[in-house]
This record gives sequence, structure tokens and C-alpha cells, in this order.
Amino acid sequence: MSTGLPEPLTAPRVAAHVSDIQAILDSGFAPLRYCTYSLLRVADAARACAWLGRVLQAGMVRSVADLGKTGDTTSGIRKHVEAATLAFSYQGLRALGIAPCDDYPFPSPFASGMADPYRAPSARDEPDDDWAWGDVSIAGKVQAEVHVLLAHFRQDPGSVSSGLLCRAELDGGGFEVIRCVDGCPSYLQSFMEQGQQTVAMREPFGFRDGIAQPMIRDLRPTPADLAARRAVGKRYDDRVVAPGEFILGHENEYGELAYCPNVRGWPAQKNADGSVSSFGFNGSYLAVQQIVQHVERFRDFERQHPSTGDSPSLAEKMVGRRKSGDPLVQCPSAPADADAFRYRVADFDGFQCPRGAHVRRANPRDMLGWDVESGIAASKLHRLLRRGRVYAAGTKSCERAGAPACGDASHMPHEGGASQCAEGLFFMALNADLDRQFAFVQERWLGNRRFADLSGDDDVIAGVTKSRVFSEQGLPIGTRTEGIEQFTTVVGGGYFFVPGLAALAFIASFHRAPDAVA
Repeated sequence: MSTGLPEPLTAPRVAAHVSDIQAILDSGFAPLRYCTYSLLRVADAARACAWLGRVLQAGMVRSVADLGKTGDTTSGIRKHVEAATLAFSYQGLRALGIAPCDDYPFPSPFASGMADPYRAPSARDEPDDDWAWGDVSIAGKVQAEVHVLLAHFRQDPGSVSSGLLCRAELDGGGFEVIRCVDGCPSYLQSFMEQGQQTVAMREPFGFRDGIAQPMIRDLRPTPADLAARRAVGKRYDDRVVAPGEFILGHENEYGELAYCPNVRGWPAQKNADGSVSSFGFNGSYLAVQQIVQHVERFRDFERQHPSTGDSPSLAEKMVGRRKSGDPLVQCPSAPADADAFRYRVADFDGFQCPRGAHVRRANPRDMLGWDVESGIAASKLHRLLRRGRVYAAGTKSCERAGAPACGDASHMPHEGGASQCAEGLFFMALNADLDRQFAFVQERWLGNRRFADLSGDDDVIAGVTKSRVFSEQGLPIGTRTEGIEQFTTVVGGGYFFVPGLAALAFIASFHRAPDAVA
């Protein structure tokens, strides 16, 4: 007998959709050491859609399924010499003829754009006069509007199996190339961890980066993940996050299905596992910022505030980790894994890792609730999946004619971590809810001068406020450092939608049906 109630939505199984989810949700493509980020504006929608169709037919956009079936995503990536990730700003989708459905529109943060000053989540994200690009054009604030972000990863400069992703093809494929940003592969370094060969990034200030990453529940773990689980036991679960925090249409940490936008013309149907299909299903949102790192300023600061004995330097305290990536929280002993520690019991007062340290702001771990469990649960609501890389200045590209190859002595990071070709970080973070995740972390944690009961303190690593104050807790009293220089500058940014493979195919074929966007 019918109850008259709507049919309940079926929670999809992530494993059943890996062939539709872009591979960047499960990998940073570290074995593909070279990368170029092409920022594009749609000049001719028909030709741009045709180019996208050719890219998809060539299999350049990898899915999670392409990473291998053994759980070893590293060997899976190495089967390919190159891979592409595609993401679109809201204005980019409209420029391609994609119109939102009235019943299921795109969320307002994405539709408004990161560059919109009325929605900028913090002073760090409000466009200044030196923003070279953004996801919306603003007179006097943003110089160029970007519609499409193409991330092209490859093993080496010459391992390109197709010319589809080169600049000449883009120029002739319906796009205006706003700028190309080259990654700096010398910052990706191999080493052994937990008995496994690992590729990790060291950022220009000299710190190992990308350590505290969430793990998407039900996606295949790598051997390094399995080794970490064996090493730390139950505490590994602190980093395991529901898939709906990153993949639209899947169950999130609230036990709900992450909201999926839809567009006009999308065929109404259900997936094989009973879940509802929509344009947004299996997609994600990408928050992007091009960040210049003022390395020499940072080096001068380090020289003025050296470490004493075995104690961490002031710069390491501001970051919250040693340059090796080891956490400052070592009580009662060093953790078995660089991500396997908590603050509430080991360092509640911040005597080891100061309360305003960058990593403590970016991931407060168990400090937000009334006990450890509630704190961990609260932090999982705001996690970001980071996929950024160090990039090279335009005149110092690792691939320019006559330049020494990355890996040569002149390009390898020196002891401080900087190299000849580094310019900053091309930051990318995946999340399913831009307001609750990226914007929340930027405003409520990184940009909050009263974070963790502090008074007028800044995130001096990533912040842009003028006063710039950092406090160290201690007994009987702590210390306070004022007048710290600005170490980073954001020169561009935007919110982009990362479609599933089916949605990409829809975009590629959609322009031949103009009545759908009337």
C-alpha cells in the first residue's frame, strides 16, 4: 500500500562509481612529477565543447578506476605517462551553454565566485589590486576571468602522448589562454615511510607538506595508508572521513547525501545501484588560490629567530611542525605516524604546539568538542582534501628552453627548502560544501584572531592582516611576537566545479542543443 510519502533516496556505494569520479579525488598524481595549470577563458563554446569531446575520447581525463584495482594507486598512476583534470567556474559553465536547473541550482558560493568581495570568506580571499585572475571579473580588482582550469600532469616534459593539452591546441580549440602556471618538480621528493616508497612535497619555506590528509571512506587505500593503519591502530580512524564530504551525492558526516546541483537538459534517470543521477553526482568543488611565497622574508625571519638546542625554532612553532614534517606534539612520546596525534590530552594548553600555529588552526583535531570523540567528529565536518603543488615563476619555468632539468644541482632545494625556480604554492582543495568547508576554515579558523581563546593573534604563515601577532603559551608566562612581516600574497583564485566523467561527456555534447539553455 502506498504511504503517499516520497521514495527515500538510496545512499550510493562509492566503489560502484569509481569509473565516473575524476582521479584527483583519490590521488595527487605525485609520480607524474611535471604539471601545468592552464587557466582558460571560453572564446567559442562550440569549438571548446568539441575540444572537450576529443580529450574525453582520448582518455586523458583519468577516473579513480584508472588508478588500479589492487589498491596501489601509485603503480596505477605509473601505467600512464600523463593525466588531466578538468574543472569549470560557474561563469565557465554558463559560457559553454550549461544552465542551472531551477529546482536544484548551484550553491550561491560557487555561483557568486571566490573573487566576489561580498562573499570573500576572509581578508585573505578578498581580491586586491594585484589579483591577476579570478572566477569572476571585477573592475579594478580582478584582471582576468577564468572559465576552465586544466591541470595536466605528466612523467617528464617529453612524455606527452597527445597534443590535445598543449597551448597551441587550446588556442585553436575555442579558448583564450589567460595564463599557464608550471609546477616545480624538484619539490617532489621520494623517501621511505612505514616501509613503503613515498613521494612527498616540500614547500618553498622548507617544510614537508601534504601530511595531514583525510582519507575518503570506502575508497581503496594505498599500501602507505594500510601501513599507517597498522602502525597507529584505531587512531587511524581520526582521518577517515565520509565520502560525501568531498564527492557530491554520497553520504556525508551528517548521514545525509551531499547536495547535487542539476542542469537543464540532464536526462532523468537512476544509477544501477538505485541512487539518483544528476549533473552534479560524483562531482566536487575545487577551491583554488595562486599564492606567492616571499621566501627571502621568511629566511630573514628565521635568521633573526634561530632555534636553541633541540627546541623548535619560532618559525617551526608558527607552522606547528618541524621542517621534516614531525609534529611538535611529542607528549608522552613521539607518535608512530606524523598524522597520528591529538591535542586535547597531549597538548591542551599549547605548550608544545602553540594554539595559533598554522596546522593547529587548519585542523584542530579533537579540540572543538566537549571530549575527544565529539572534537574529532566536529573537525571532520570541515576537512579539505588538498591537491596543490609548488609552482615556478613564469620566467623561471623548469621546462623553458635551455634551462637545467629539475633534479640538477641548480634546481634542487637547498637546506632551507628554496630552489632557483620556486615561486609559491598553487593551492587546490576539494570539498563538497564550499561554505562549510573551505570558507569556514579560512574565516573561522585561519582568519580568526580569537581562535582557541587567543586575543588578537594571526595565522602568521598564511594571514594577510597588518598587525601580525603570534603568541607562544608557556609557564609561568608565554611570549608574544609582534610586527611579523607578511610571508604570502594571494594573486588569483576561484571556485571550480569538478564534474564526473558522465557530466563531462554531457558538456562536450551539449552545445548542439541550444534550446536546452533558452
